[in-house]
Amino acid sequence: MTGDAYYVATFKKRKVTVTLIAEEGDSVIGGGDFYCDTTITLIARPVDCYHFVKWSDGKTDTVRTYTVEGNDTLYAYFARDTFAIQVQGSEGGTVTGSGNYACGETVTLTATAEECYQFVQWQDTISGATYPADSCTTSDGRSYTLTLPVTGDAGYVATFEKRKVKVKLIAEEGGSVIGGGDFYCDTTITLTARPEE
Repeated sequence: MTGDAYYVATFKKRKVTVTLIAEEGDSVIGGGDFYCDTTITLIARPVDCYHFVKWSDGKTDTVRTYTVEGNDTLYAYFARDTFAIQVQGSEGGTVTGSGNYACGETVTLTATAEECYQFVQWQDTISGATYPADSCTTSDGRSYTLTLPVTGDAGYVATFEKRKVKVKLIAEEGGSVIGGGDFYCDTTITLTARPEE
């Protein structure tokens, strides 16, 4: 050194990277390169059929602030929505299909008519929409299935009705018969045979 001297040290904020990773079911916004000690906004956006659960640091707000202190990676966790499907029957048959289903799945409703009954329709208890027997699938004429997408909580009621049958009476020579016709199944009728003179 040959004399007095002055030196100035210069500092600047360093840049760090915040990486955001979305688990199945959504997208995240807010990651990138930032100056250390910057406050940024992070956004988790679930897609249809999913809901946000939490960030990997335990925070549960979908929109939040985050102070950048160094390189970091945050995960956003999502879960698939589940919905309750309630199925009810009426006199004359049995039904299946009630349960909890994941959004986007399909539910199969089955209505099986008892003896002397026939299936009429399914009805959505929320929208009022009806699904008659001819819009369902059957292999034996007694059990009818209907497959629908699961998009929310729903209820369905199956309607059955007694079926009509025909009783045909034939008289041999020498008399007549009375009592035939169309009747509801399981009905007791009276048959009369009248001989000729």
